[in-house]
Amino acid sequence: AAGFSDSAIDRTVDGITYDVYTHGDANTSANVELWVQQEIVML
Repeated sequence: AAGFSDSAIDRTVDGITYDVYTHGDANTSANVELWVQQEIVML
C-alpha cells in the first residue's frame, strides 16, 4: 500500500504474528496501522 513502511514492530494475536506498517502522512495520534499476517503470499 502506498505510503506505508515497515515499522519493525511485530504483533501477535491468538498465535498469529503480523508485521505492522505505519503511514508517514498519518497523524501520530490517529493510530493508523496496517497489519499483514506473516508467512502468507499476497497477490
